[in-house]
Amino acid sequence: QRQQSHTSNILNLLPKNDTHSLSKKPISLPTSMAHYYNLFTVFLLWVLLMFSWYEASSSSFNGFDHSYGRFKSDSLIKRRDDITRLKSFVRVSLRSTTVSVSDFGAKGDGKTDDTQAFMNAWKKACSSNGAVNLLFPEGRTYFLKSIRFTGPCKSILTVQIFGTLSASQQRSDYKDITKWITFDGVNSLSVDGGATGTVDGNGETWWQNSCKRNKAKQCTKAPTALTFYNSKNLRV
Repeated sequence: QRQQSHTSNILNLLPKNDTHSLSKKPISLPTSMAHYYNLFTVFLLWVLLMFSWYEASSSSFNGFDHSYGRFKSDSLIKRRDDITRLKSFVRVSLRSTTVSVSDFGAKGDGKTDDTQAFMNAWKKACSSNGAVNLLFPEGRTYFLKSIRFTGPCKSILTVQIFGTLSASQQRSDYKDITKWITFDGVNSLSVDGGATGTVDGNGETWWQNSCKRNKAKQCTKAPTALTFYNSKNLRV
């Protein structure tokens, strides 16, 4: 009883009009404070980038061994690894937007030619600012002719292949018979297959007409499923 009375006395001391004292609702930051917080985060990332750039630049001097006339590789590798980790941190920190090929008319029924829909989605994702996920949704099979995704891009791109990409089996559908899907000049690109992504080049069709299996047939070229050109900081 004394404990209950003591608790009651404490509660009576609280102002009756103080709605925050016993409220269980979370207190959200004002919009202006959230804005300044975002600005501070961007500023901090900028400072870290500048510091890493300075360290990497100075390594060309600090990492040089004058007695042997060569660079000390350990110093350069450390700077490179630091920058790589920082870029990964920035990629995760940025708010990403998603561009789905479904929004650009891709059917994903395994029969309809979705090549143009993929190109339109790529143009949107590549020309956008910030971090962008180009999504090929799960549970769909996208029939594609030869396609070339070109950069440079304004965005930091992650291609999410969660569905199945199925290659055309007609030679006439390939502008370059040696390539099916090509990424050219796209820096800081990530390709994520998730747990369900499949790139099906329908290789059996090409192998059946190969001189490697049947010496009586003429040797002809066949497309490579994925090709990457002129791309830095690539992650697959």
